[in-house]
Amino acid sequence: DYKEQGHIHAMIPLDEPYWNLHNHIIRHNHFETKSLDDLFPDLNFSDSFNTLAKFRDDLRHAIRYDMISDESIYGPNEQRYQELDKNQPLIGYWKDTKCTTTPRMNKTTDTLRQHLGPNAPTGDEFMQAIGSLCHSTQPPFHWTDVVGVTATQNKQLGEKTEHAWHQDYGHLETPHENNKLVFLAFPPHNHYKGTGVFPHVIKLKCQHWAKPQDMMDSSYKPTFYRGTVPNQYIVRPRYVPGGEIILFRDVDVLHSSPDIQYRASIMRFG
Repeated sequence: DYKEQGHIHAMIPLDEPYWNLHNHIIRHNHFETKSLDDLFPDLNFSDSFNTLAKFRDDLRHAIRYDMISDESIYGPNEQRYQELDKNQPLIGYWKDTKCTTTPRMNKTTDTLRQHLGPNAPTGDEFMQAIGSLCHSTQPPFHWTDVVGVTATQNKQLGEKTEHAWHQDYGHLETPHENNKLVFLAFPPHNHYKGTGVFPHVIKLKCQHWAKPQDMMDSSYKPTFYRGTVPNQYIVRPRYVPGGEIILFRDVDVLHSSPDIQYRASIMRFG
């Protein structure tokens, strides 16, 4: 377990009273993985997801299509559909922030039922089931499709990049203290087992509440950390079929995209 001791420092340093107030030793597992079968039993979901590239591609495209069709995020006058073919990061909300009963994820519903049959969840049920693992009781309910290195860092799949250690919501307190970040991974090919898919993490000895850059800031901006972390403190979770989802509390770890990425994409729910 790693705690800041000269190797890495917050860009916005913590003052001593703030640190002492939030300095609680972590005694639970820092992260856990789950299977799609855990959330949707009796559908052979995990096996289909890991053996059928077309299913993964269709599902990812459908989710992106439904998100970009949400006019509350992407206005009606924007040329938003052009973004679907650019393989760029995409943002949205896994939960309808307007609390309407109108289905949002219609194309996702069609895709799930095409590949899994009539008993498959609707697109909205699919997103809600994964998003509920966040334990979020109020917005932001953020969703992001984090694409590969080619689109974001001008690198090719398998090339090494620098870690960028950060917390996404580590500066938020009540009612967010038990919120978790949840990642649904899309592996690079069928039957993949290995690293480069899930985020890398540093397991902290004590839960770490990053002091917000602005105490009145409600924009949920991530807090980045600078410095070099000894390799022995970096955990590189492996992707395996039957473990498509990883989740952790944002105050229990620092996390980063893998230094060597090997994935189609990963969807973050927060």
